[in-house]
Amino acid sequence: GGHFLCSVGANGHHHIVKPIRYGERRGKPIICNRQLLVSNAFEELLQEKLPTIHAFIRKRYNKVGDAIHQYYHVFNIKLISDGIYLLMKPIELFFLITLYTFDRYPENRIAVQYLKVEDRKHIKMLHK
Repeated sequence: GGHFLCSVGANGHHHIVKPIRYGERRGKPIICNRQLLVSNAFEELLQEKLPTIHAFIRKRYNKVGDAIHQYYHVFNIKLISDGIYLLMKPIELFFLITLYTFDRYPENRIAVQYLKVEDRKHIKMLHK
């Protein structure tokens, strides 16, 4: 579960999707690339600033996730994952512009995505 567009894209060819580290989602390892981290940081910002809009979008996006999960075997093909990654690039740019416009420390928000909960708490305490 939890395999959505950026997660699928991160499964593409390494020289295209450029994984940068492993992270953790629901206690399981996940491949993280910049696109996934930026997208998740954007969602976190949206959830903080506009929770009603976030809930509306998340509800609909979960339907996309359900469809992806149903046919996940197709996304094991690296060329398809590469295509998803490339299709998401303009959206990633929009997310990044939004983060840099509305977040005081966008790179800090991006960096902590998919870290273990206890590590995130520790990092947030250091920035207070």
